[in-house]
Amino acid sequence: MTTEKQTTERSLTEIQADIDRSMRQIEDSLAGIINQVHPKAVAQRTVEDAKAFAADQLTSAKAQVKDQYGWRVDRLALVAGAVVGVVTFVVAVRALGKRSAKA
Repeated sequence: MTTEKQTTERSLTEIQADIDRSMRQIEDSLAGIINQVHPKAVAQRTVEDAKAFAADQLTSAKAQVKDQYGWRVDRLALVAGAVVGVVTFVVAVRALGKRSAKA
């Protein structure tokens, strides 16, 4: 009973093709990693995320004051009241500040 050794011999061309394929895969992976962590790419993604966040917040704010039936006057009145209150507060603080500066 003789046992034969089975060897799989590959040609030099096949080995070179495998090495070339592996090198291309490594280059593609490395290029992807570089593009992902490049400062310009990170900045661009951050800007895109900020724009998307702002758009979502604007849509949400619009939904608070306008619905399918039109403007929600009760909500608009609350917003207007808050704005008037803030403006009044700022004017009062400035007036007090000027009065203290003169004294």
